[in-house]
Amino acid sequence: MTEVGIPQDYLPLFEWAKRHYDKQNEFINACNDHWEVLFVAGNGTGKTHILYWSLIALALGIHPWCMKKKVEPPLRIKVLINDFEHGLEQIFRETAMQEQYLHDGTKIGRMLPPSAVKGNPDKPWSRDDRAIYFHNGSLIFFQTTEQKKRLHSGTNFDILACDEEAEKQVYDESKRGLRTARAGGLILHSFTPPFDEETKNKGPTWTKFDLVDPISKGEYPEGYVIRAAMKDNPAITNEFVRKFS
Repeated sequence: MTEVGIPQDYLPLFEWAKRHYDKQNEFINACNDHWEVLFVAGNGTGKTHILYWSLIALALGIHPWCMKKKVEPPLRIKVLINDFEHGLEQIFRETAMQEQYLHDGTKIGRMLPPSAVKGNPDKPWSRDDRAIYFHNGSLIFFQTTEQKKRLHSGTNFDILACDEEAEKQVYDESKRGLRTARAGGLILHSFTPPFDEETKNKGPTWTKFDLVDPISKGEYPEGYVIRAAMKDNPAITNEFVRKFS
């Protein structure tokens, strides 16, 4: 424990909070006044990082939303991912369960504090139960948009998160799980904006027409959109932008 009583392995969460840039802080703060918040951005913007930082902070009761809404753990959090192998075993693990090295050589510990979760801190979920159980009673559980619609029915939770764009029917069915959510619930999205690919007969998808456009036009005041590009992230060097943008 530190002098102020914070477990040592919680410190990376606070260290990251000091390093978030304006767009990421905008995402965090928008949760206080909006029911549904979207971080729409490409690679190199830290969109996945800020989504999972927010979910872990919510589960631990240290997110500003918890303070504003006067909500203490436990919280039940559902995360929609595209698939378990890539979305959970790779993306979540790399983002939340591994040390991170910054361009300036700084190393920051894993975001998910080992002491906060039950079971094996390096593999807190199982093949039959893809969920993280916290000692404070909070729960983060993962489901995929590939699973049948009926598997998304009948489960109540407090927060819904979408890591990349979810299937519309799965999103709609999942949203119903917020009917009894504490403080009215919260929906968070982090995804790369779908773009028009005429040669592949692909165009903008439902998130543009049902969420992004109505929010931008002021027709959905409960929603809020943050748009970010690689150049907005001060942790990304100009050389990195030239190589990968």
